[in-house]
Amino acid sequence: MSSPNQIPPGWYPVPALPGQERWWDGHAWTSRWRVVRSPHNRFALGFGSPAAFLTIGIVAAAFTVGFLITMIVLILGGSTLGAVFYGVAALLLAVMAAVCITNAIYGFRLRRERRALG
Repeated sequence: MSSPNQIPPGWYPVPALPGQERWWDGHAWTSRWRVVRSPHNRFALGFGSPAAFLTIGIVAAAFTVGFLITMIVLILGGSTLGAVFYGVAALLLAVMAAVCITNAIYGFRLRRERRALG
């Protein structure tokens, strides 16, 4: 039988990490965490591996550079329509790279902070 002062199992906010909750099993903190949508973390995707996001971001950045080089070659060759296509594609890839790399940085920082808390 549980004592009346015992805290029931459930998700509880972590004051040191806004937007994070940790599972209390009724006796001890577990290794289970979850992201809670809040103004503090509205830009984070909140899922996936930070390493995967970093890899995707780097690949997207590399493709962006390739598309920009192709766009410059097409402009010098006189093909403006092709250059516009590659320019738009490069812009979209650059945005994707920025989002993925930003989310990876957030994920690595969050992982480090979680380890510090135990």
